[in-house]
Amino acid sequence: DSFTQDFARIRDSIYQATGVESVCYRFPGGSSNTISEIDMHDFIDYLDSQGVEYYDWNVSSGDGGSMKLSTDTLLENCTKDIDTRDTSIILLHDSAEKPTTVEALPDIIENILARPDTVILPITENTRPIHHIE
Repeated sequence: DSFTQDFARIRDSIYQATGVESVCYRFPGGSSNTISEIDMHDFIDYLDSQGVEYYDWNVSSGDGGSMKLSTDTLLENCTKDIDTRDTSIILLHDSAEKPTTVEALPDIIENILARPDTVILPITENTRPIHHIE
């Protein structure tokens, strides 16, 4: 019940700010998180009933922990395996406590765009979702 209320509040806030109704969602900690006491499939079913797709990631910058990572480490974490995948969804955090993530972003983007046959695209309803659990 609190999830549905939070989701509705967030979705409404996004709509009020942008005029766009969100059709995608990322669970805090991902769908495979071990914090939720409720079966994640219940949340997934709810999102599905609302016409919302959830997205996890298959590349992690590693910036989610308490340790501050260097820009070089973030660049390496974000780019080392993307050539092995057809689609990479990279997890990055935007927070005042994570300044090196923002600092590393131009180099991450430049590195990715310098690769042959590689583009950076937004997540849309046509993006193949990455799911940690099915």
